[in-house]
Amino acid sequence: FHLDPPGTTPEVFAPGLVSTDDSIELNGVLAPDGREFFFTRRDEARRFVMRRSRLVDGRWTAPEVVEAFPDGSGDTAVDMGYSADGDELVILGRGPGGLGAPPGMDLWRLRRTGDGWSHAELLPPPVSSEHHESYPCLVADGSIYFSSRRPGGLGQADIWRAQRPS
Repeated sequence: FHLDPPGTTPEVFAPGLVSTDDSIELNGVLAPDGREFFFTRRDEARRFVMRRSRLVDGRWTAPEVVEAFPDGSGDTAVDMGYSADGDELVILGRGPGGLGAPPGMDLWRLRRTGDGWSHAELLPPPVSSEHHESYPCLVADGSIYFSSRRPGGLGQADIWRAQRPS
């Protein structure tokens, strides 16, 4: 299975479902198999909430809120990145017990469980730190690339690489 590639003229993605007139949608990521799309929508309370739409019978489903953290305790989930096999999703999120600044903003991992996803678990130090990390990118060799403002870099925010924790 694959999605037909787009033409050279940009088109609105899933108008009325994913892309809407009355919200801000951002940080979209398509699953490696092309059947699942995660994105962030800013809600009425100005929180950034992760949502998921699935391709079923050639149509995208109405987006559902993804409860990345137990009991809805996390109010932000953005900057998603899939593993090459589609079985893990790393996000920048504000969850319970996080390390970063603002409080709890760290890189978290969700694992595929059948048709759904596990709750997020913190990627442990040294990947997550008390400094700002964002924009995770997972690659087939098991590496994770991400931006961070941690000490030891060359600028204000640098690209870092680490082996993804198992």
